[in-house]
Amino acid sequence: MLTEMAAAVATMARNTRAAANRLGNHPAGCFQEAAVIADNGTRVKDRRNPPAVRKYPTPCRGLVGAAVLLLAGCQLYLPDSARDDDDNDGGNGDSTLSLRVLGSPGGGFNDVDLVAFGVRLYRSEGGSSEFEFAERSVSLFAAGDGAVLLDGVTVPAGRYERIRLRLRGDEFDTGWSRVEDGLGGGTFPLAIPLDRADFDVDFSTSRNSSRTITLVVHTQSAVAFEDEEQPFFSFRPAGYAVRTDGDRAGRVQGTLPNTCDNSPGMDDLAVYVFRPEAEPDEVRDIRGGSGVHEPLVSFAAGNDGGFLSPPLPPGDWRFAWTCRALNDNPDEADSGVRDDLRATITEPFQVLQGETRELTFTP
Repeated sequence: MLTEMAAAVATMARNTRAAANRLGNHPAGCFQEAAVIADNGTRVKDRRNPPAVRKYPTPCRGLVGAAVLLLAGCQLYLPDSARDDDDNDGGNGDSTLSLRVLGSPGGGFNDVDLVAFGVRLYRSEGGSSEFEFAERSVSLFAAGDGAVLLDGVTVPAGRYERIRLRLRGDEFDTGWSRVEDGLGGGTFPLAIPLDRADFDVDFSTSRNSSRTITLVVHTQSAVAFEDEEQPFFSFRPAGYAVRTDGDRAGRVQGTLPNTCDNSPGMDDLAVYVFRPEAEPDEVRDIRGGSGVHEPLVSFAAGNDGGFLSPPLPPGDWRFAWTCRALNDNPDEADSGVRDDLRATITEPFQVLQGETRELTFTP
């Protein structure tokens, strides 16, 4: 009975917000005023000279907030017909799963906050498991292996191919998902189309086991600046999943050569990760795709060139770097970044489970 009531309340909250978003005129009291600091950075195309102060119309959240209060502290499981709770011969059996989310550093952001309210996990053989919870803000730049989204939930054993994050965010409202800009300052809305973000992944669980999966978001590809007149960002899913319990993932670290012919600014120095089968003279800058010659992820180095990768799946990977990562716009080809990557890409380098290996680039 409690489960049915919670599901009904969650549906009411979603419907109330959808109705508010459809209103042509937002009622009085449904505006918030956000101070935005003018961008005095050197970004050529993006985030230049936003308005000093702007009113962002936002949907009224009174009814939604009241509904969410009823769900506070709950992690609501929506029944899945493919589950095998009694671990008999009717299925693969059940396993326990925890899910974290972590953003790769880069893009000139101080932080990216996602307001999450649910997760849906899709299995390769069909079927899915969905979990809803009270809205909460999670930082992509959380320390360690990321912010917790699911903690010890029960799922059917098997292989999973897609993770759907249920997120709040629109182009007007910094009270939902938002971006803290490190280039010119200010906090900007982060729009989430259809309140969801789907990530193609590949991981598995086995019966009577416990797994922790970290969803690594490729931040520079996933967070895109959209509008200079009404400044906001949009979220475009890009990233990968890696098992992180029991030191199952690996990392690389090192220091980039001091050979830049420019004066790199914030997040201009960055390392890119490519699949081992990528041809060095065919690798590309970020295009928002998942082809063999596109980067799996990129991550910023410090101003001194020091870098530490996010957790990576063990195995062989190629690495490359650039002095001008902030020129790499996913919506446009950038020949300068592309040429840097092709000139610096390594031979396949083995990432070892549970280890942080030293990676050296030849000057």
